[in-house]
Amino acid sequence: MVGGDRDIWNQGPGIILKTIDGGTTWTSYPGTVTYSLYSVYFPDANTGYASGDGGTILKTTDGGITWTAISTGAPGILFSIYFTDTNTGYAVGDGAIILKTIDGGATWVVVSSGTSTWLFSVFFPDKYTGYAVGDDGKILKTTDGGTTWNVLSQISNSFLNSVFFTDAQTGYVVGWDGCIVNTTNGGGFPMGFNEMPEKSNTLSIYPNPASTHVTIETSEIPARGHLSIINPNGQQLITRQISEPKTVIDLSALPSGVYFVRLTNDKTVEVKKFIKQ
Repeated sequence: MVGGDRDIWNQGPGIILKTIDGGTTWTSYPGTVTYSLYSVYFPDANTGYASGDGGTILKTTDGGITWTAISTGAPGILFSIYFTDTNTGYAVGDGAIILKTIDGGATWVVVSSGTSTWLFSVFFPDKYTGYAVGDDGKILKTTDGGTTWNVLSQISNSFLNSVFFTDAQTGYVVGWDGCIVNTTNGGGFPMGFNEMPEKSNTLSIYPNPASTHVTIETSEIPARGHLSIINPNGQQLITRQISEPKTVIDLSALPSGVYFVRLTNDKTVEVKKFIKQ
């Protein structure tokens, strides 16, 4: 277990505790570091990692008895660390930083997160699929082992502190003000479609399949509507602010494939799929 001052604006002394009797008693290992630690993960019984202030990551290979500091070059706080195996791991933190290692923490590279959000938690249900969450309700997803990350559809404005998946499809995110978010389809395309109220019977897309242009029409005139064209990875490729019931979108820059139209209004979300030939 690792700990410290949970106020991210104040740095406190690092603490490392270990139990071997299911939490009845704990042994302290003081003096390893002098700053706060925020996350710990063990990919096996002997090898473990902890992360915290100053961009430093600690590693143990003897079950937590001794720890070695690893310099990552990251300037800020690393709030969460997770390994998919003993060699491949990820750490996230302030400034939207995502770090990845493939050599057991010896070296770390910065991966673009595609956002400026502070990230507080990272979790991988398998070696390719991972999620990171942070402030302003941001949820990120990767399906290629952390090489690229997509910002998923926003479903909350809360600071999101932790993410966990029980299997590839079922996951939970928690945050400030008692926020709890659940997905049962691996985050969806993107996450949030199943969690928000929908009125899909008012949205029409034609032609479908489409080639160069597509017309998107709704029977309700949106007062402050926001229209997005989204790919299956959750990337918003085209966005429009609309105030008319009919909108024509130029698709010439998009490759062939399946896309989603997402139309949000004051209190509703409409989603439909179309094919670009």
